Amino acid sequence: MKVAIWIALCVSGLVAEKDLCASSKGCNRMYSPVCGTDGVKYANKCLFDKAKCTNPELAVATDKTSCQAKHPERELSEQHGCIQSCHEVYQPVCGSDGQTYSNECSLKRESCLKGVKVEMKSPGRCAEEKKQNDERVLLDSDSIDDCPRACIEIFQPVCGTDGNTYANKCTLKQDACARKVSIQVAHEGDCDGKLKVSNLQADAPTQCPKGCPKIYHPVCGTDGKTYANECTLHLHACENKVDVAVAHDGKCDDNNTNVAAQPPANPTECRKGCPEIYHAVCGTDGKTYENECTLQRVACENKIDVAVAHDGDCEGRLPIKREIKECPVACIEILRPVCGSDGKTYDNECFLKRDACSKNVHVQVAHEGMCIVDE
Repeated sequence: MKVAIWIALCVSGLVAEKDLCASSKGCNRMYSPVCGTDGVKYANKCLFDKAKCTNPELAVATDKTSCQAKHPERELSEQHGCIQSCHEVYQPVCGSDGQTYSNECSLKRESCLKGVKVEMKSPGRCAEEKKQNDERVLLDSDSIDDCPRACIEIFQPVCGTDGNTYANKCTLKQDACARKVSIQVAHEGDCDGKLKVSNLQADAPTQCPKGCPKIYHPVCGTDGKTYANECTLHLHACENKVDVAVAHDGKCDDNNTNVAAQPPANPTECRKGCPEIYHAVCGTDGKTYENECTLQRVACENKIDVAVAHDGDCEGRLPIKREIKECPVACIEILRPVCGSDGKTYDNECFLKRDACSKNVHVQVAHEGMCIVDE
């Protein structure tokens, strides 16, 4: 009985394999890689079996690292035999066509799909004189009207292949579309700390950027003033029609002024609002303020002489009481849970401070991560 079952299974397997070779039906795109003895990593078993139809001696390799050593990025596709997908690791190579590709796999895939022979000329980006070829025109971006006009204000910085840092992937795509160039994400995080001002109206000489990311990454301007971030500097320069550039990262010397806390042109008028950026400072009155701008505004409204004693909270003192309407109304929706001193878990530190402010209670970060509840 067992012999009969074994024979039946073998026969059914041979029939199934024969049907697969004879059938023109494609394979699914499920990624469950199989390493062959030919040194090729197939995306799944179906594609491996199809390859075996033309190479009966092909078998599953026992040493799976051989595929990675020979073809670290190869995944064969059923369509034209071209590589179906490539890894997202940015290892630029210069092709014989003068174009820069994000990695060797992308070069081979483009060459196969276009039916044009392109070989790797050299590792790294193509020479600067071929920059116009390196920045390939996006086929689906014939007009700025087709570009995304707005991006969500979440700061999740990415480094583009053009060497600029963007607030998030959306602003990268927005800028690439407006400029009609091909820009990809090289890696998450900033490139060198310099923020790219990405706004469709930014290039217009008569229109300034409408807003900047709500992130505190201070830079010192050539005018000796400290700005919340590079975007804020450009916005200030544009609105006031002055020539200001970034002198260096970080705050200017203590003797210089902070643009966020700069007094208004009319000394009798106090600022009506401040950026919703939480960068706590301790005042000389022993109170903690949300940022330096808030300190200056409160000092102006109450006609008192208060300066910044130092950055950070005043040794755990309760931040200055403000009306609920002045509490931060929005936080960056990034999940970086923190455990509050009230035993509650918050999505991130901003949500903790916003909740504490709206309830007029004192809550500090007990530790990073979720609170541990004893059963």
